[in-house]
Amino acid sequence: MDKLLIPYQAIIRGWLKNNVIKKYETIKTRHGVVAKVIEQTENINSRKLKYQALVSALKQLEAPEKVIKKYSDRSTALAKEGDKIAGENKLHKQREKHYKTFEEIEKIRDELMKKEDRTFDDEMAMLVLAFSTYIPPRRSEIADTKICAKEDDGNCLIKTKKGYKWILNRFKTVKTHGVYKVDLPPELNEIVKASLKKIPREYLLSNARDKSKPMGYASLWKLLFSYLGKGQGVDCLRSAYASHHINDYTYNEIEKMAHDMSTSAKMLMTSYRKIESDVERSDGDNSDD
Repeated sequence: MDKLLIPYQAIIRGWLKNNVIKKYETIKTRHGVVAKVIEQTENINSRKLKYQALVSALKQLEAPEKVIKKYSDRSTALAKEGDKIAGENKLHKQREKHYKTFEEIEKIRDELMKKEDRTFDDEMAMLVLAFSTYIPPRRSEIADTKICAKEDDGNCLIKTKKGYKWILNRFKTVKTHGVYKVDLPPELNEIVKASLKKIPREYLLSNARDKSKPMGYASLWKLLFSYLGKGQGVDCLRSAYASHHINDYTYNEIEKMAHDMSTSAKMLMTSYRKIESDVERSDGDNSDD
């Protein structure tokens, strides 16, 4: 239990306190009873979070995959229901209207990739969405990433024998998380290679009028607005990615995802999943009913 995320530990302590389970290990055999108690929770997001706790515990206790999948699917269904009702729970009304799920973002990406007569904006949007779906999305570093021959003290994309490596030296939480380096996966490598061949430039996202200059943050936001809807920004891409993956990830996978996004596992759950109130109320299992 000590390896579970802190909010999950609090939920399980609530089950122990209310005698839903006698000890942590009995979750493996009493998961049905736990699920019935979870279903009595009125708040959708609280139910979802508790199912996430159940799934994580069952994974740690090596329960059958069929059992784990059952509750993982239930958590996912609740997440989608909560998103539909509240537009990612606490989104601004404008974001709620245009909110895109991870699957919808992938669809837009794929449609742009298939488009033979892509405009300059199409090309840039395709890259942003590809960098937000094939790998854990960052914040705005893509807007000033330079195509470099070798690493410098800025944000660079370097071609290696294996493909492209993305190196970020300048971003919001660099002092906490350190320099970020990632070898792009094959799919993303091919997209970048083809894009740079089609439009030679000095930056991954370049200025439409001057290819020797970066796109910049303001233009990046305008680009996202035009393809995803008003009110949609980088944080929405990060939220969609985290929401899509977090239910099915193990503790270690969630920690790695948080690290790759230069944030914390707690922040993924409280900010990008918009569940602060659920975490705060999870010490007593029925306190939010």
